[in-house]
Amino acid sequence: FARRAGFGLSPADAAALQAQTPGTAIDAWIDGTGPTHDLTAFTAALATADMVTEPKVTASTTDPGSVDVTLVAAPHPFLIDAPNAWRNNLNTAQAYLAWRMQQNPYAFQERMALFYHNLFATGYHKVNNAALMLKQIQLFRTDGLDKFDDLLVKVSKDPAMCIWLDSILNNASGTSIPNENYARESMELYSLGADNGYSQADITQLALALSGWSLTLGDA
Repeated sequence: FARRAGFGLSPADAAALQAQTPGTAIDAWIDGTGPTHDLTAFTAALATADMVTEPKVTASTTDPGSVDVTLVAAPHPFLIDAPNAWRNNLNTAQAYLAWRMQQNPYAFQERMALFYHNLFATGYHKVNNAALMLKQIQLFRTDGLDKFDDLLVKVSKDPAMCIWLDSILNNASGTSIPNENYARESMELYSLGADNGYSQADITQLALALSGWSLTLGDA
């Protein structure tokens, strides 16, 4: 159970879980309310969790050439105000996510984030912004247990998804043809399933309904 709905257990946590009735253990695992879900130390560690050594940076830093290259224990680069483009490091972001999966006492939250990251398969190679990718995964982390239709609406507005499936290029007006990439995938992959009760006309109408959305890159 802990491997399927989490990433395994330490012997101590397994013993604490075993001491509960099955129903109580499952409810607590899903809700994050069990005896092994004390987030105090984990939350405190997030402020400086950095699995990849980084130069010390501040919110005012705009040019890597002005950074003190002395390596220090800096706050994680994706937790400092709007990340600068030159700190857009995929390896750092991946290490951060791996650290969370290993260390978060509320393992089900990280498992759901990973599940939805696989379902709404957005890729860094096109988004080209690690901060936006992490922002999307945080959405899965915080809203992954909400109603699916509510989550789908939020994903539809997510900056990484808007870039990934070209919603920002969907600006149909007059007789122009809308960009159908997101509308098609929303029906085929994210909700109804391939060839499951929708038509090309439905895709076109959804694309028209979503036309005109844009985003402004500010704080991540």
